[in-house]
Amino acid sequence: MKGYRNSLLVVFSSTIFLWTIISFFRIITTYAPDFSVYYQAAKNIAAGISVYTGQNTFTGFAYPLVSGLFYLPFLLFSYALAQGIFILLSVVSCVGCVWVCIKILYKKVSFRLFLLSLALVFLSFPTKFTLGMGQINLIAYFFLLFSLYCYLTRSFPVVQNQQRLYTTLIIAFLFAVACVLKPVLGFMLLFFLLEKKWKIIGYFFLFLFTVVLLGMLIDHHSLQDYFYYVRHVIPEMSKPAGKEIYYNQGLMSFVFREIPNHMWQVLLSYIGMAAVVIAGIYTAFRSKSSVYRFALLLCMIPILDTLSWQHHFVFLIFPFFYCLFVFFHAKKWKSLVTVCVAYVLVSWNFPHPEVFSSFPKNILLSNTFYGGLLLFFLCISAGACLIHPKGGN
Repeated sequence: MKGYRNSLLVVFSSTIFLWTIISFFRIITTYAPDFSVYYQAAKNIAAGISVYTGQNTFTGFAYPLVSGLFYLPFLLFSYALAQGIFILLSVVSCVGCVWVCIKILYKKVSFRLFLLSLALVFLSFPTKFTLGMGQINLIAYFFLLFSLYCYLTRSFPVVQNQQRLYTTLIIAFLFAVACVLKPVLGFMLLFFLLEKKWKIIGYFFLFLFTVVLLGMLIDHHSLQDYFYYVRHVIPEMSKPAGKEIYYNQGLMSFVFREIPNHMWQVLLSYIGMAAVVIAGIYTAFRSKSSVYRFALLLCMIPILDTLSWQHHFVFLIFPFFYCLFVFFHAKKWKSLVTVCVAYVLVSWNFPHPEVFSSFPKNILLSNTFYGGLLLFFLCISAGACLIHPKGGN
């Protein structure tokens, strides 16, 4: 029976990986729209042109200028080669994310668990969407998870004060890189605030300040761009237009799809977001488990983000791992089944959402949001049967 299960696992995983390889070659030989925006932003920085008012791209550059510095090395290559390298880095980062998740929870990485987990992550639509669009999510997420891994394991051997300082600097640096690449991950600063790790927070802001200064040395228009970002880009992203589009799956987009009246859309959105923030932070504050806090806060990001595209839901990879770990060891089988339901909801994509555009069929179009919200409640309930991972505290 064990041999049959192993064979089934190999066949399933091999099928997913083969499909992923085929998709990878299709992506690098075609066009990844979001990477083209990053690449053009880097070209603008190198040429001293504004990243916001310069040459037209697939969409506007929706990040602070400092985020564009990461893409400058890609200018050493032609666009086609740079895109291929970037997508390859995303695939490697995805593998790294799964490895770090298992390492945090189990300490030793089981090959079968790693193989199955990686296949399920690649099968999920948020991962496919991230790779297909050329998004930075998986690369930024790897830095975030690796900062958590370093944070959890730093107390394990007893180290000298100087070594502790190096570890603190590494954690702050990794977290800063993650936030520079994907500013929405700055929400996880709450984690270090709840942990009362003031040195990490201090060094984090020091690294950010250093990178901003570096950007000013490279691009003498950077100060104007920062002002433009605050005065124009952020308000533009905050506008209600486009919130109801299917690929936007946050709480606000759910309300905008279901409620026709604009006043009620805004009011109910902020009431719902406030409820999630209060419940999440209160529960995280009461917990003594660092891993639990991290997983719970991560669940909140795609729910609260006002522009929570489906590819943002790759940030739920670790919360999924955590809930599966806790409920499996607590033998909460119904909760385990519910986690699987949440995975299906998050991973599903309607290829032709316009078919479901009218009420009440449009209720189906918030499937990813339902899965994320369900996982959030599951994560809260996991606190009642808290089991400390072997790799963390």
